[in-house]
Amino acid sequence: MRTFFLVIFLLSISVNSTIADSDLERSNLSKLASEIDFLIDRVDKIRRTPITNQRLIFNYAYLKSDLLKIRAGINDHLSKSIASGRRIEPLMGDYQNGVHQ
Repeated sequence: MRTFFLVIFLLSISVNSTIADSDLERSNLSKLASEIDFLIDRVDKIRRTPITNQRLIFNYAYLKSDLLKIRAGINDHLSKSIASGRRIEPLMGDYQNGVHQ
């Protein structure tokens, strides 16, 4: 009987630890999504600032698109709304895009 209670106790600690880890992950991912929102706002502000005498133009639209995709992935994970077979768009990654002024 004593062993039974010990096993139950150890299992409850394990379950509580898993729940705590899950809560910590959700909290961290929520913070990360908020940071991405901040970055998206900054990208929009920078994008509206005219820059002259620039040989290569940074493609802020691609950067914003990638940030939105990353945020959507985090939000999908947090809301557990990811459906199986869902198509995940690749990130652009190349923000210079070879555009010359």
